[in-house]
Amino acid sequence: MTYASLVVPHAEEGGHGWHWEPFTDDIHGQLPVWITEVVEGGVVAVRHPMLDRWRLPLPGGAPRAVALLRTDTDIGLCAIIEIAEDSNNLASLFPFVGRGVQTTATPREIRLLAGANEAILTLEVGGALVTAFDTSWADARTVYAPGRAVEVLLSGLALELRPALPETVEVALPDNLPEGLPGGRRHVRLDTGAWILPLADGTADHAQVQGLVRRVEVLRPVLGRPAWLLRVAALRPLGADEGEEHCLDLLVTDRAWHDVKPPTPGQTVQGIAWLQCRIWGVTADFPEDQRGGPAP
Repeated sequence: MTYASLVVPHAEEGGHGWHWEPFTDDIHGQLPVWITEVVEGGVVAVRHPMLDRWRLPLPGGAPRAVALLRTDTDIGLCAIIEIAEDSNNLASLFPFVGRGVQTTATPREIRLLAGANEAILTLEVGGALVTAFDTSWADARTVYAPGRAVEVLLSGLALELRPALPETVEVALPDNLPEGLPGGRRHVRLDTGAWILPLADGTADHAQVQGLVRRVEVLRPVLGRPAWLLRVAALRPLGADEGEEHCLDLLVTDRAWHDVKPPTPGQTVQGIAWLQCRIWGVTADFPEDQRGGPAP
């Protein structure tokens, strides 16, 4: 079976949305400049050699495309160029976060975007479902198959992010908790939790994200904006140590960061992010000690 059996019927969407707010208010003035930069100075995204033995030919008549990248340390711009018999057409342009945390995931659902050269994937990661825009779809779509675990680089672009505010709720716990834990009404802190949750507005690859910042990297300006790359433990089982959690790398610009002080390790952050993923390999090709770690 191929990736086609994972595609949600009649779920094709118009596009992956508008994600320029973290960089500029003058998108109509800036966009022609960025298009020129990536079309004239971009390079075709490198095909990962570990995928070659899993990659199948596209069926006849299937749409074809390539990804052009204009990046600095794998962060910058990506353009999807549709390949036709008589012309090549710019299908989309978006901020690209190619850095990420290598994560073992199993695709459960695929939603094709207009033209079928882009897609949004729902992935099972550590028992949770995470939906992300696949930046490698144009080249690697035929690697996916039902039940096949893959290694992806999980990342995101923060649309807005801030330190988590202290917050508690009162909950009623059952009396039959294991190991003698007390039941009854208890106050539970929310600002120390970790989660990736879908938004109520139906934007599949946007998520509410909260987690502990494990690492902060100060980047050179990204599309003209000061920026950081935050490694955030956003999926963390109760009581898990650092090696048992699932992290993603969040690109955060000064326009998206809502605090007077820069982000720091040990801080819990919360906000809205556009999630991205990029396939890195098939899990069967990786020794167990090479799974779920930082990307090479």
